[in-house]
Amino acid sequence: MYSKIYSALVQHYVSGGFGLPTAYENDGYEPNVGTPYVAVYNLPADSGQDTIGEIGRDERIGILQVSIFYPVGKGRGDALAMADQILTHFKAGSTPEYSGQIVKIQSSTASPGRVVDGWYQLDISAAWT
Repeated sequence: MYSKIYSALVQHYVSGGFGLPTAYENDGYEPNVGTPYVAVYNLPADSGQDTIGEIGRDERIGILQVSIFYPVGKGRGDALAMADQILTHFKAGSTPEYSGQIVKIQSSTASPGRVVDGWYQLDISAAWT
C-alpha cells in the first residue's frame, strides 16, 4: 500500500512539470553546485483505524515533503515563486491516484526559508490521507 501511495504522490509531483532536477528517496542524486534542485520525501505517520470487522480498513496518513534548494546569496524570489507553484499543485482536495490507490491532499504549507549546508532551503509539506 505505501508503495502505491508514494507512487501516486510522486506521479502527481512529476505532473506539475516544475522544471528542476529532482532527488527522490535513495536514488543517488548529487546536486550541482549553483543549480537549483528539489528533493522529495514521503513521511508516513501512524495509521488509524478507519473501519472495523471483516472488511476493516486502516487509514494511512503522512506528509509529502518537497524541499526546494536554491543557491545562497541569489535572493529568495525564484525560490518563493517555485514554492507557490508547488503549493498550488498540491492544493487541498487534490486526489492523486496510482494503480487504484487514491490519495487525498488535506493541506499544504511552506516553511520559512533558511540556509542549510550552503543552500537556501524552503520546505513544502503536503499532508495526505
